Order: sequence, then structure tokens, then C-alpha cells
Amino acid sequence: PDPVALAIVAGAAAVGVALLVVCACVPFYRYRYLWLVKAGHPEWGAGACLGACRALMRGNMMKAVRLDCSYWRPIALALLLAAACVGSALAAAAGVMPAATGLAGIVSFCAFATVTVVTGPYIAAGQAFLYRELEQGTAAPQADGGAALDP
Repeated sequence: PDPVALAIVAGAAAVGVALLVVCACVPFYRYRYLWLVKAGHPEWGAGACLGACRALMRGNMMKAVRLDCSYWRPIALALLLAAACVGSALAAAAGVMPAATGLAGIVSFCAFATVTVVTGPYIAAGQAFLYRELEQGTAAPQADGGAALDP
């Protein structure tokens, strides 16, 4: 394959992924705790859960962003290891040092899996604690999607 064409495709893919990430941030944080709202209220339908999630996160999205930013070390390590896996696969596909890149890819994938397994529960627990804090605050989720004051 032509290296210039490969670089252009990789650059276009990187720009596309960056745009997707930027455009997905607000809905991601707005509905961040949808699964916890549904788990706490299994009798609610989809609309009620979405409305409750919007009410819960109204004015609280930055708390979730700050919490996510507090996990920058494990997330950065996982992203770097994932990039190493993808880079190894691309180099192996291009025929550049297939044995060495195959070994590097295997090592990177094992490290990525280990980081994900170790930090996953830690991050999920932090998210659950923030959800509980928001739920016990003044913006408790309601079935009609509105917010009510806690007694």
C-alpha cells in the first residue's frame, strides 16, 4: 500500500473520530446515569427514564466531567495501550516487521485488558457514588421527568 494514501486515510479517520467525540459529549453526559435510573426504577418506561436522567443531570454535568477527569491516568494508559494495539495491527497489515509487531500487539492487548479489568470496577464505583449523591440532592429523578425536592 501507498504510505501517503495510508496517512491520508488515517488522518481522515482521526478527524472523523474527533468530530464524533465532540458531538457526542453533551448527550453522553446528559444520559450518563440512564442505566442506574432504570435499575432503580424498573417499572418506568424509556421516556420516564430519559426525562428523569435529564432532570438529574440538569446543572450537574460538570460534576460528572470533573469525576471523569479525575480518572485521567488509568484512562490515558488504556488509550495509549489501545493505540499501541491498533498501531501494531496496522504495521502488521502493512508488512512492516510482522513478527515484532505481532508480539508487540499481543503484549499491548494483554496490558490493555489488564488495565481495563483492574480500573473498570474502580471507575464504576466512583460513578455510582456520584449518582447516589445527585439522586439524594435537590434534583431527585421523578417518573414524569420533572424534579422534586426531597423531604
